[in-house]
Amino acid sequence: MTTEKIAKITGTFLGYQDHGILTAMLDLDYGGGSCQSTPGLFCDERLGHDTDFKRRGTAYGMEFVARLMRACGAQRWEDIKGRTVIAIIDHDRVVGIKPLPTERGTPFRFAELSETVF
Repeated sequence: MTTEKIAKITGTFLGYQDHGILTAMLDLDYGGGSCQSTPGLFCDERLGHDTDFKRRGTAYGMEFVARLMRACGAQRWEDIKGRTVIAIIDHDRVVGIKPLPTERGTPFRFAELSETVF
């Protein structure tokens, strides 16, 4: 069952998590003490099968970041924090975001971006 909730973006993360994987995600506040994060998306991939654990960025990861920015109507990543958006939720998991009807931006359902495109 898909629902929608208005949410304020209270935090953004674009960086390396402690396990060394480049990740992008947003923190959403629905008000009344209810908060949730978008699923973290890996923006890089492992190189080879070495024990070195070397990684490189991907076109998929960059497109994910670009579409998040577009959905928020932002020109820069830093502009995302503080925006109010509509979270698209399916079975308690954020599956996309879209702008408020009065704001600029393009709806983005995360599943629309398939790795098979690249």
